[in-house]
Amino acid sequence: MIIRNSLRAAAVTLLGVAALTPMLAQAEPAITPTGGTEGCVPFYSSEGPRPCARVPVTIGPTATMGEGICAGPLTASGAAYDGPVSTNAYHRGTPIGAEHFVTLQLISGWWLTPSNPIGACNLHATLHWRNLDTGAAGAETRYLEPFLCINTFCTPEELDRKAPSVYLPTGPGRVHIDLTTDHPGIPMGVDVVVP
Repeated sequence: MIIRNSLRAAAVTLLGVAALTPMLAQAEPAITPTGGTEGCVPFYSSEGPRPCARVPVTIGPTATMGEGICAGPLTASGAAYDGPVSTNAYHRGTPIGAEHFVTLQLISGWWLTPSNPIGACNLHATLHWRNLDTGAAGAETRYLEPFLCINTFCTPEELDRKAPSVYLPTGPGRVHIDLTTDHPGIPMGVDVVVP
């Protein structure tokens, strides 16, 4: 009797799932902030547009030298996304419509006090990337000026030089990223699967 009731409950559950599946497949498409039917936002949204698939990425902190007599940590932090993104409000260097990419922010020093980071150095940082599945590769270099301005008084352009965001058009798949500088330092790398 117990087995028969369990089989009945399982059959009802399976029929319910089968009945709901077509309705789920016909759900309304996500709407972007611009009114389109495709696209996603880089962070979770409670207002309709679907969130992009996201894989967190962090490189470092690694020790490096900078201009003059300066030594401190350098970190790259961000995420890999599937896209296509419908807004670049969060990462202004990312083109709208970008798909299968990584965006990272470069931070020099320990930002315990954002207006005056500890151990920050002016330097050129380079992110080298290679897609292990397709062979595509590239590199992006940015110059960091961490003491350029106080955060509450920074213009957007100054913020981009203080802690720049870097867009890497890697494509989907397994990607290796290395972080290096133009001064003596310890190169660091990370492997990520870009959705």
